[in-house]
Amino acid sequence: MKEVLLVVPDSGKSPSWGYRCKKGLEDLGHKTSVFNYRTLQLHRFKPTNTILNKLLVSKIEKKQPDIVLVLNGEKIQNKIIEKISKNGIKTVMWRWDDPFAENIAKYHKITNIIEYDNFFIFDKHYISKVKELGQKNTYYLPVGADTELYHEAIPLNKRKYNSSVAFMGSYYKERANFFNSLNNISFDVWGYGWQKNQKYLNKNVKIKKKIFDTRKKTRDIPKTAKLFNESRINLNIHHSQAKNGGLNLRAFEIPATNSFQISNFVKGTRDLFKKDELICFNNNNELKELISYYLENKEERNKITKKGFLRVKKDHTFKVRMKQMMDKIH
Repeated sequence: MKEVLLVVPDSGKSPSWGYRCKKGLEDLGHKTSVFNYRTLQLHRFKPTNTILNKLLVSKIEKKQPDIVLVLNGEKIQNKIIEKISKNGIKTVMWRWDDPFAENIAKYHKITNIIEYDNFFIFDKHYISKVKELGQKNTYYLPVGADTELYHEAIPLNKRKYNSSVAFMGSYYKERANFFNSLNNISFDVWGYGWQKNQKYLNKNVKIKKKIFDTRKKTRDIPKTAKLFNESRINLNIHHSQAKNGGLNLRAFEIPATNSFQISNFVKGTRDLFKKDELICFNNNNELKELISYYLENKEERNKITKKGFLRVKKDHTFKVRMKQMMDKIH
């Protein structure tokens, strides 16, 4: 058993990302505590962020954990991790975004990569560049699903579908353009940013007013699972930072609720899901054909749904991810 201090961008309480990692570690028998490096949004200003970093060092010196695990960590200042490592404490980062911020907002860039003893990254594409910096202990570790939070809300054989094709996720211009290009298919869309950008969308994109906050509100997760269950097809469109195996949380959470998913193809997907566990498309015409086919073929759709569900339960939980991480830390 190890004592792990998780340094996370949230409260560490259900249903946050920090909580999911914390629970995965505790399910393996490890002792955990949490430090929120974004407490009260103080990380947004340099003077108060410096105070947060000093508080982090003070907490570590007091608790003397075996491992400090940082999740994302864009506001951990240079030399902080180096100082911790020199005191004999293992330092680990699990990065869920592009560490070089070439595909996301620049303030997410990580400038202290080589200070960590071990560096885990959600997408294999970034490994070679991380190693070029001198970080030799770099490993691929995709995200997953908390199957206690995300589980079936309505039995598969009792579902009454309210949506034929649904999408849940934040607005991006690229996503909007994609939906507009499929103007002969109707989509029900939930998520941040869609309503205020509705004027840029074709009529086939049906924006829903309700937004589910699944990072902060535990009560919204059963509602999300129910939405997935009530949609014949759940569409998943990845952000451009997903290059090679960097599937998003939704890729695992949809099947965790025993729901059907069609995703844009990301290189490395077949290392995580077989062809009969997750259906993927490569272009618009292929997506149109797949939607038409699976709307008409309920039995085959349900077979794929069940296989995807079993794959997530077996191989893609946060408990599995934490074990994979702990087995590699040295």
